[in-house]
Amino acid sequence: MSDKKVLFFAFLINIAMIFVDVIYGLIMNSSSLIADAAHNSGDAFILGTSILVVSSKSYIKNNVSAFKGIIMFIFGIIAFYHIYKAINFGSQLHTETLLGVGIFSLLGNVVAAILTHSKHHHDINMKSAYVCARNDSIASAGIVLSGFFFWLTGSNLPDILIGAAIAFFVCYTSFEIIKESIFTPVCNCCNHNFPCPETCQCGCC
Repeated sequence: MSDKKVLFFAFLINIAMIFVDVIYGLIMNSSSLIADAAHNSGDAFILGTSILVVSSKSYIKNNVSAFKGIIMFIFGIIAFYHIYKAINFGSQLHTETLLGVGIFSLLGNVVAAILTHSKHHHDINMKSAYVCARNDSIASAGIVLSGFFFWLTGSNLPDILIGAAIAFFVCYTSFEIIKESIFTPVCNCCNHNFPCPETCQCGCC
């Protein structure tokens, strides 16, 4: 399967996750679902731009990946804002809904992670797409845990803590993408440190 097809399927999965997370996250004011929705929204943008630049030169992919890292960070901050709201105004959580949405999201995101993992070594563009899918899978597992702990305790504290963990993880991985794109960029064709030396004839820069 080509890089573009892999990205397109991952993009569709991400869009589906956004709708589910937003609808039920707003209904219940769930920190973990809102954090995941914010994360998925950033990832949808990231995957969409990855599709557009899949055949571009290295410098374009590196610049776009740096921008994608910034977008990931912004959505992580948005998630922290919704966590603040949940702490101050409470949540109306439902065990079955949290578990159902979490399992649905986990299955979809694992498929996306498997698809993008097979291509993540190609370049920074595909790697950033894989990082997004991997993060989504971890976040979805967190939602399942949130539902389980809410069932055990009846408290929204696990939902807040897991939502905060997801938001922090999003911010951390965004810095990793930015660092690799700006400070340690590598040519997609010859693996030289970017930009390639004058003796290189790869033509990808």
